Amino acid sequence: TVLMGGRDGNLLFGDVWEYDARRERWRDRTTASGPSVRGGPGLVYDPVRDRTVLFGGLTYGAFLNDTWEWDGRVWQQQSPGESPSPRSNVVTLYDASRGAVLLFGGRQDYAGVNDTWTYDGTTWTRIAVSGLPEGRDSFALAYSPERVRRPRQRGDPPPGHLDLRERDVDPAISSESAILVRALPSRSQPDHDGARRVRGRRHVRLAARGRRSRL
Repeated sequence: TVLMGGRDGNLLFGDVWEYDARRERWRDRTTASGPSVRGGPGLVYDPVRDRTVLFGGLTYGAFLNDTWEWDGRVWQQQSPGESPSPRSNVVTLYDASRGAVLLFGGRQDYAGVNDTWTYDGTTWTRIAVSGLPEGRDSFALAYSPERVRRPRQRGDPPPGHLDLRERDVDPAISSESAILVRALPSRSQPDHDGARRVRGRRHVRLAARGRRSRL
């Protein structure tokens, strides 16, 4: 599980942490170079290429559309031939049926967008789909391998939307998997024994085995 960046009020972070599930502790993996400080990027693990992919986000006064990959040691900025427009609070997941990262929606110029893109490790490709939800950000997106579908659900902005949409799926069948939305402790300092002292909270992006959470 990889954590990168996040926001605590008006303060943005650019640090990188990895969670060691066996030892139940976080490790600071921040490097000298990598993505700039930001909040609301898309972050997802690609199990085929063994890379965590980061896209976009919001830095001080500007939306971003850069693409980075984390191999567990260093960040490498990618130069795709085409990319989604600058935005934050996108939702990404790994689509095993396409063998690619899937991106939907996000916040652009403080309004929700509703386009769909895939990333194969080389470039982003916009996918033409029908029956799109209204533009939105900060929602839940889940991949269901049993039905090889790409569901989109529970949008936040614009206000007044609370729906569940799943492409080409019988509405009587519910999704087997889910994206978690939680609150996590934020600014922390690992002690010498690996324990963490917590101060405050922040919104972060996590990526783990193709699933990501806005915490």
